[in-house]
Amino acid sequence: MVKSFNQPTSPIKLLDRLKQLGKCQYECNWVNDKNYYHNNVIVRDDIPELIELATNTDYFFTEDHNDWWIPIHAWRLIGRLKIKEAIDPLVNTLNYYPDIDWCAHELPYVFKMLGKDAVEPLANKLADTSNTEMAQFLVVESMSNIAQTNKSCRHYIIDILCAGHGK
Repeated sequence: MVKSFNQPTSPIKLLDRLKQLGKCQYECNWVNDKNYYHNNVIVRDDIPELIELATNTDYFFTEDHNDWWIPIHAWRLIGRLKIKEAIDPLVNTLNYYPDIDWCAHELPYVFKMLGKDAVEPLANKLADTSNTEMAQFLVVESMSNIAQTNKSCRHYIIDILCAGHGK
């Protein structure tokens, strides 16, 4: 499990800590394995940078393929730690994530971990007619994942998805 937010700040920058994690395993083992990021201490001061790294899609287009894993590790940590302040930035970036399996498979799990707080921003995104096909897919998959584990908002999500748009 990711350690507490109240640990002292690491002298190593968050970017460098995520780079040290290296290549991600493709399977979604991180979703159910509470120890997947057990040695990675994230402190409250890291949250703005963590959100920036998770939403910086430029890493997917760099020639240095070691950087490619940075946003993936960042969004995994956001989901694992349930960092609610990352919801809007992640939703606002959905049009810019590349149409690759990593995004398609993992971002819906991140939103599932963020839970019902992500429903309204995702519903509003669904209503945006300028979305890319990938963004629409991510919204629908994410809302479906949330509905599977949050009975309190399941019917609301079904209504939104059946209507084909948010508020």
